[in-house]
Amino acid sequence: MRPLLAIVAVLGLAVPTARAQDVCAAGRIATPQGYCCWPGQRWDEADQRCEGPPRCPEPLSASGATCIGPGAAVDEPAPRVPDMVRADEPVDYGSSRWG
Repeated sequence: MRPLLAIVAVLGLAVPTARAQDVCAAGRIATPQGYCCWPGQRWDEADQRCEGPPRCPEPLSASGATCIGPGAAVDEPAPRVPDMVRADEPVDYGSSRWG
């Protein structure tokens, strides 16, 4: 049983591990925490995202907290979701328009 354990241990060491530097998309860099952000940004643990203005490599340009290619559509923020109606409040379904 011990030779099998030794083989498993050696194979475990031989399996390559993916480091953030090896898997970051072109132009992004690894943060000390192992996440990929644009240059000039830092990883925010509380928000779980890259924060700060990016320094985009050519030919990309900054759009909010990301970099986009030339001619790419700029994402606009999603519209605000209206507040929910409380269940104990009366709701007007427009009944006055029929009568």
